[in-house]
Amino acid sequence: MIKKGTYLGLAAILCSAIIFFIIRNMNQTEESIMYFPLHPTADFPSAYTKLQFKTGHANQAYKVSWEIQSFLSQKAYLRQDISLLFVNGRLRGTLNKWKEQTQKITVRDDYIGNGSAFLQAISFHYAELHQNQSEIKSAQEMSSDQLFVIDSAETPLLSFRTPGNPIEIKWSKTLTEHTNKQLEKIASRAYQKYHLQPNAFIQIPLTDLAAYSHMKLPNLSLPQSKTIIGRLWEGLYKNYFLGIKKENGTIEDPIDSTIPLILLPKTGNVLYVVFETKDGEIVALKQIIP
Repeated sequence: MIKKGTYLGLAAILCSAIIFFIIRNMNQTEESIMYFPLHPTADFPSAYTKLQFKTGHANQAYKVSWEIQSFLSQKAYLRQDISLLFVNGRLRGTLNKWKEQTQKITVRDDYIGNGSAFLQAISFHYAELHQNQSEIKSAQEMSSDQLFVIDSAETPLLSFRTPGNPIEIKWSKTLTEHTNKQLEKIASRAYQKYHLQPNAFIQIPLTDLAAYSHMKLPNLSLPQSKTIIGRLWEGLYKNYFLGIKKENGTIEDPIDSTIPLILLPKTGNVLYVVFETKDGEIVALKQIIP
């Protein structure tokens, strides 16, 4: 027979274990990108995304290094950087790293490709700062890079960021036009599917968004723009980077989906982010402009 004291002892142990579990999880930092009001002084003195051709031979696979790095002006409760790599308009890779109580993050990877390609990478550098128990602020920055790799019977294998001769100009035009036409097709399908008026929006590919890190978006103030960008990346992280929720409720890997296209309203307060999944479904994320 088990005595009453034994029951009480077991109950005390179980209760202590539960309390310990709760406290441990309350103090546990989790990777996440959540927009909070921007910190008045914390900023990123250094942040970059770099694509660099490494090795390769004509008509064979080649290697491109992909690196992101950022440095915050002060130590943060949570630092996290994410990056998206698009090749010829389709997502081919993602990077993600987070650290507690740090200022600097560096992430590296290699992309293995073949054939002529237009590579575009964009990164979001994020920090969560706890000023006290009840006040949380954030800091944010964006960076990007692009690289053309030409693997054709007409020329030896070559790479460049910006074209510098007639051959490079020709290839850069061909590859960028291919990507732009793909985006226009996605926009057209989205306008039709969601009954939107094309002339009511300004189109900004996600790969161009880094230009607005310290510049206001069209028809908006700089504070509005920073808030919109922070909330946009929060939404993209949850609903694109980590997986795309389709209309049937399933979650799909974002790899092979198209570059998200931001539809910024010329008037009104609803912004859309549209893209095509790898199996051809058009998806739209909606954001209210403050």
